Amino acid sequence: MTKLAKRLICTLLALMLCFSCTALAAEKQSELPLTTKGEKLVIYCDFNASQSSVYSNLSEHPVIKQMMEETGITIEFMHPPVNDDGTFFNTTIASGEWPDLYYTDRFHTTYPGGVEGAMDDGILVNVNELVAEYAPNFLKMVEEYDEGTGYIKNGIYGDNGAIVKFGSMFLAPYVNARVHYGPVAREDLLKKYGLEAPVTLDEYTNVLRTFKENGIEVPLALCNIFSQSGFYNSNFLCSAFGVTWNDFQLKDGKVVYSMTQPGYKEMLTFLNGWANEGLIDRDSVNRSLDDCLTVFQNGKAGMTVYHNSNTTTALKVGQTIDPDYDIVGLLFPRKNAEDQLTLARIVYSLNNWSWQISQSCENPELAAKFIDYLHDDDTRLLTAWGPGTEECPTFVEDENGMRTFTDFMYENPKYDFTTARQLYTLNTFQVQYDDMMERQQYYLPQQLANWESWVTRNSDADKIPSLVTMNIDESREYSDIMSKVNNYVEEQVYAFIFGGASLDDFDAFVAQIENLGINRACEIKQAAYDRYAARSAK
Repeated sequence: MTKLAKRLICTLLALMLCFSCTALAAEKQSELPLTTKGEKLVIYCDFNASQSSVYSNLSEHPVIKQMMEETGITIEFMHPPVNDDGTFFNTTIASGEWPDLYYTDRFHTTYPGGVEGAMDDGILVNVNELVAEYAPNFLKMVEEYDEGTGYIKNGIYGDNGAIVKFGSMFLAPYVNARVHYGPVAREDLLKKYGLEAPVTLDEYTNVLRTFKENGIEVPLALCNIFSQSGFYNSNFLCSAFGVTWNDFQLKDGKVVYSMTQPGYKEMLTFLNGWANEGLIDRDSVNRSLDDCLTVFQNGKAGMTVYHNSNTTTALKVGQTIDPDYDIVGLLFPRKNAEDQLTLARIVYSLNNWSWQISQSCENPELAAKFIDYLHDDDTRLLTAWGPGTEECPTFVEDENGMRTFTDFMYENPKYDFTTARQLYTLNTFQVQYDDMMERQQYYLPQQLANWESWVTRNSDADKIPSLVTMNIDESREYSDIMSKVNNYVEEQVYAFIFGGASLDDFDAFVAQIENLGINRACEIKQAAYDRYAARSAK
């Protein structure tokens, strides 16, 4: 029997065992402590600026302290520098001095061949059998979220059958499968100038012209198209032309690169017209999404794109400047009002962040138990709401079990609420957003209306699913091609928009992208997508 055949048989047995254990999993919770031997786990994970300004590492965090007390595990950390660009991760991998556990997205996003590639390279453990034996809470969550669709069950596996998303983020049902980034406008300005909320491109143009004519400094606050993932993944504006900003997409079931499509030239021509009229500004090249929010809430901009969670802050800040300030969510623009868009960014459970056990881990069974402990109901509440102790009174709970944050969080004398959440709750270890909390964060009528507007006739039918994975050889060849393409296209796209290059040269632009290997990149992406589609069809 070949090595490959043995591996496939082991994988099939592990998969059968995993889901035959689901009924048992529904009844089991973590048995604490997980160890009485004082064992240690070293964990690689991010350490944000708020946390690093107060703690030397996450072992000082009150949630981690409680976890150590409950599990009996001594937890130590390996933190990359704040805002690290991946250098620390790559250096750590190359050194061979690995932690016991990784919590990062980099195996999925930057490592050649992804998680399964790192398994083949002897860096990560294949956790299939560990999950089947020691992860009942995780399996229960997979079963509950899958609901017979196969999306979650297929999504946790790679092409070769290994579980690659053990402990990936599950969204709260309340916020799952929604469009979270979308266009908004100053509703008070629309009313002031007698305008309806725009839907078509022509209506958007009319609104922006009216804003400009009435002294709005930035009619539409756009950000850098290429650096702000929340923006470019939403495909605002470009989806009206059937293309993405800078990505591959499906066209009649086949993978194509958006910038080589006729719709991309059409979109650039349209944007060039807006730029010439001053409806968008050159500052967008250097603007972040946060910058867009700032100019929108301080009254300088009439329209922008943001995450729905920003609505509360925008209203609070905006109304301190202008009591009439109000916000309305807009439908994504399209050529004709009834057009169906197909390139929405609908956010589902499972993302690229997940827990991985390294080959250096001396007790992978304990590591698997710890990851599963994070899926325990009580642990999930701990990470979401904090300890709620006399020393750290993060929340109160009523007789019906409903929780709310306390003044210790909202009115803390040292920290604003956003910082307090980083210091006293622990979203880094949160494997599921808490539904109770999400409902409290998205309760405003404007927020609910935003969600409704952003999904109206706006599907993701032509988006390539994020769960598509490449093998090692594909990943390396693809990365080499795309690094060249990406270095070339950004400057050219902005030149087309703001007049630094003539759109008569668009065909030459496409030819250069093809010379850099984009057709081969499409073939690689197609093969990966076909494997995903075959996996999902089972």
